[in-house]
This record gives sequence, C-alpha cells and structure tokens, in this order.
Amino acid sequence: MSAGAEILQLIVTFILALPFLALLIFAKRARRAAALMLGAIVGWGVWGQLELEVGLSAGRPFSPISTSLLCFLSAGVASVLVAYLPWERVAEGWSRTFGRLGVAAAAAGFLAAAADAICRITGLIPSAEGFVAVVMSSIGALHLGVIVALVIEGAELFLTRRRQKRIAGWE
Repeated sequence: MSAGAEILQLIVTFILALPFLALLIFAKRARRAAALMLGAIVGWGVWGQLELEVGLSAGRPFSPISTSLLCFLSAGVASVLVAYLPWERVAEGWSRTFGRLGVAAAAAGFLAAAADAICRITGLIPSAEGFVAVVMSSIGALHLGVIVALVIEGAELFLTRRRQKRIAGWE
C-alpha cells in the first residue's frame, strides 16, 4: 500500500503512545494502567499496519479516527477499569479470572459500539447513509472490542498470575 499511509499510521501510534510511555516510566502508581493502554495503542498500530498490508483500507484515505482505534481504546479503558476493581472481595481462583475476562469483554464491547455509533452519527467517521449502516458498523465494533479486550485482559491476567506465583515461591 502507500508508504505515506503507513508512515502516518506509525506517527499517530507514536503520538498516542507517548503519554502512556511517560506514565509507564515515571509514574509508579499508574504503571499498570499505562501498560494496559500502551498495549492497546501498540496493538492498534500493528492492526493498522496489517490492515494496510492486506489492503483492507484500499481506496480510503487514512483517518486517525477509525472503528479499529475506537475498539482498541475501548478495550484498553475497559481493561484498566477491570484491573482496578477490588476482585479479592468478589471471587477466588478461576471464577475471578473468568469474571475479569467477562466484565472486560462486555465493557469493551459496549464502549466500542457506543463510541462507533456516536462517531458515525456525528460524522467523525464517514459512513453510508442510513440507520442500518450505523447499527451494522456498531455491531462490528462490538465484536472487535470484545476480542481485543479478551486478548489484553488475558495477557494481563497471565502476566500477573505468573508474577504472583514467582513471588510466592512456586517457580
């Protein structure tokens, strides 16, 4: 695809990731949230590059506000919110794991669908005319948001569970 769109995608990814990278480095209390949001933004950058390579966005000019960006940001925000909920009081073991995955996926799907619908209705994302086009796009955003949230939250749970076992002397 065009080299200009690829470079523009990388620049937007870097600009979005820069504040979270600074938080990750300098703010000790916000490291977990910064790492989750940084993972979501880098994931969007990789997704965008693959989308350009495959040619899914052929014929469209590059737009920094896209359905995929909304889905990845929604998944990052949902994962951050779920990470800071007091899960120790709610459940133990695997029920906590599946609960976190379910809540993150549901929240990300809802946020992605709502953000996509709002952006399409207000014209921030170009869309075909009609209510059906907005609904179908929002359903697609819901699905992508759920999948991305499951990946981000699953990775976060895997990494924190490994750390807890290592601290407890299991490894």
